[in-house]
This record gives sequence, structure tokens and C-alpha cells, in this order.
Amino acid sequence: MKKLTITAICLVLALLPACGANAPGEEPEPTTTAATTPVTTTEPTTTVPTTTTAPVTQPVFAQGPWQNAYAEFLKKPEKYAEDGHHAFGVYLADLDNNGVPEMILCYGNGVEGGTIFANVYLYDDEVIRIGRRIDMYYSSLYFSIDSKFPGIFVEGGRNSTFSCSYWTVKNYNFVREPLWTDAVNFDLDYPKMEYKELSSNKKLIAKAKKTKSQDEVKLYYINETEIQRVLGG
Repeated sequence: MKKLTITAICLVLALLPACGANAPGEEPEPTTTAATTPVTTTEPTTTVPTTTTAPVTQPVFAQGPWQNAYAEFLKKPEKYAEDGHHAFGVYLADLDNNGVPEMILCYGNGVEGGTIFANVYLYDDEVIRIGRRIDMYYSSLYFSIDSKFPGIFVEGGRNSTFSCSYWTVKNYNFVREPLWTDAVNFDLDYPKMEYKELSSNKKLIAKAKKTKSQDEVKLYYINETEIQRVLGG
């Protein structure tokens, strides 16, 4: 009986290696280990370009009796009508650096029709007109809020001749300083535009050219709504 038991055990041990072995000629199957790796998704960063426009800085004036005086004056267009023309717009700019703005009235057919001429008024206990009118045919007005250059830049021209001048206020009158001309020289074999500076004040010339592109002082239309909003009258 013991002999039979030992024989059976030996038979089982002989068969065990065959259970886990591959058949002859077969490649062993590779062992694959599944690895769990977290997947991180990064959203692409999009940079949106921004366009920054410098804000127009309007002059700020201290409140005073000039506001009511100007408001009442503008409400009576017959006071400042000239040669059958009525003012359609007004600039407020301190042309003499005394802290009180002057009124620059524009006459013509509005912005689209152009300005024919301009008149300037100041406040000195009453509204007073300054000097002669500024003829504006084919010309434009520019103002600076820089106290170093408080006057009016007048630029324009016709018939191949263009110029720019600077107008300041002194003793209730204008002082005009020519700045440059840009005209065709017909004396040349091949006529061409020639630029010539008429003032030795380089800083003033540079300011005139810069102010033209910045539009530092706003034109207000003359009507009750604007008078109330701007002057409080």
C-alpha cells in the first residue's frame, strides 16, 4: 500500500512542470503591467492684443462769473452775428494764461461746411471781443492745453502755398507769429514744394505739429443743451 502511494505522488510531481510550460516551439506570452498615469491637459493660452488710445485731455477751468457771462452771451446770437453769419461752435481755451478761458466762436456752415472765420472773446467783468477776426478760408484752428503754448495755431492755404502761424493775446489784441510755409517754387526747372521755417522757436514749431494730430481742445456746438452742460447757464 505504501508503495502504491509513493508511486502516485511521484506521478503527480512529474506532471506539475508541464502545466505551466509553453508548448514546444511557442514564444512565451509577454507579461503586461497596466500603469495608471494621470493625463494633464493644458489649455492653450491666447493673448489678445489690445489697442490703447490716449484719452483726449480737455482743459479744466476754475468756476467763476465768466461761466454765466458766456452762457448769457451765447443765448443772444444777435450780439455776435457778423456779416450775416451766425456762430455754430465755440472753443474754450485760456489764451493768456490767466486761468479764465477765452471763447473762440466759429462762423460758417458747420463742421462739414467748414469755418469761414473766427472771433475771440474774453471775460473781464463783461464779455469783450479781442482784436480783429481770424479769416479761416482753407484754414484750420488748433489749440494746446500746455500753458507754455497757450495761443492758437492757424494752419492752411491755397494755390500751392500753405502756412502756419501762432496767435497769442496781449492787451486785448492778437500778436501773430508766422511759423512756417510750404509752397511750390516755380523758379526751378522742375517746380517742387519747399518747406521753410519762419520762426527760430523750434519748440513752438514742434508743438504746433504735435497739437495738430492730438486735437487737445474740443469744439462745442452752440445750442441750449451744450450751453447748459458746458457752462451751466
